[in-house]
Amino acid sequence: MTRLGALVGLALRLAACAASEPAAAPTAPPVEPVAASGPVIGPAMTPAPAVSGAPAPPAGELLAPAVFPPAKPADLDLSAWLPTHLGKPLIAEDDRARFADAERAFVARDFAVADKGYAAMPSSPLLAPYVMLARLRLRAAREGWPTQVGSGSGDARIATAIAKLRAVELPRYEKPCSRAACAPGTPTSPQCPRCGAGPLSLPRDPFDFEEGRWLLVRGDYAQALAKLEEVAKSHGDTAEVLSLLGLARLASGQVAAALEPLERATALDVGSAARWGNLGTIRMMNGKINEAARAYEARVRLAPDDAQGHADLGIALVQVGELTRGRTELQKATELEPERASYLSNYAYALHRSGKRAESRAAYERALGKDAKSIVALLGLSALLSENPAELPEARRVFVRAETIAPDDPRVLAAKADLLELEQRAHGH
Repeated sequence: MTRLGALVGLALRLAACAASEPAAAPTAPPVEPVAASGPVIGPAMTPAPAVSGAPAPPAGELLAPAVFPPAKPADLDLSAWLPTHLGKPLIAEDDRARFADAERAFVARDFAVADKGYAAMPSSPLLAPYVMLARLRLRAAREGWPTQVGSGSGDARIATAIAKLRAVELPRYEKPCSRAACAPGTPTSPQCPRCGAGPLSLPRDPFDFEEGRWLLVRGDYAQALAKLEEVAKSHGDTAEVLSLLGLARLASGQVAAALEPLERATALDVGSAARWGNLGTIRMMNGKINEAARAYEARVRLAPDDAQGHADLGIALVQVGELTRGRTELQKATELEPERASYLSNYAYALHRSGKRAESRAAYERALGKDAKSIVALLGLSALLSENPAELPEARRVFVRAETIAPDDPRVLAAKADLLELEQRAHGH
């Protein structure tokens, strides 16, 4: 598991939430959040505050937010970042337009059209490095190089190649003026400031952005963050930049600091379901559960057939005590992707919270039918059974299955302590 994966895949026990419905689950001992296994780069999601008199959730079940971020990093249209000088384009309008057409095709995943457009670009010295960057990015997309943050495989090639482009190709077009009237040491520029043209620095931002995102994929979080923080100084009004900056901060353990750029990125791109989903998850990580639910609602409105959106919304609603709506959303997720054991497990938990024990058990058993090694389903079912003293032996058998699979998992260790306490009580200890 990657460092980012350890954080964002963190399973957590739900804390006592806002007032629940009449048919609430029986009370159980308060459950504290548990730490993730492996290296962790940030705290667990802050649970909702307990409300006086509200029933605690059943012990044992564990819910997790969606995998964050989405598998594909943002694609930036590089045509908007082409070189200008004193506010005027340095590249012919026709060439800029053709490059923009190719970029739009790339962002739309029409790789054949994009490739044809890049290949037809003229050999303009000021445009060439940016075309090289675009074609390198296209190659990575066509070959299916990993794009998941922290995946750490295959992606070293593109990060290294982009760094080389930035360090080698750009300076080739920034040569000192050769006019005798200009003293040696004139700042490197295709147009000498002493000749009246003024200094020109070819923008590095597109290269820093692309290198930063691939460093993020590779798992070099500190380097990625440094690159993206620098880009954000001049392009802090770009949704793609802000989104990746937020992910880089999150990956570096700055959970609270990641919220602000992701809020701004979503405000700039309110029609993106993925950005609303990311925002919901980072709000959850910062303990803003009600605000997270609103973000997930926006995601579901924009992408009503996205099972993960319904699952995330359902988790948030359950956490704030809206059990009926939470169950509805979680059930919708299971209908959209019936083979996902995790969705069934979360739905089973919501049923358990609502006091629907028979339905909850059936849902857990269906989840285990999909994935017999699901720790979440095994622990949830064990917790459900353990509420009935007569079913404690069966709860123990189910728990042992989870323990056999992951004996050192903190979730398993916490559930073991809970079960042992219930068994001792049942035996009068």
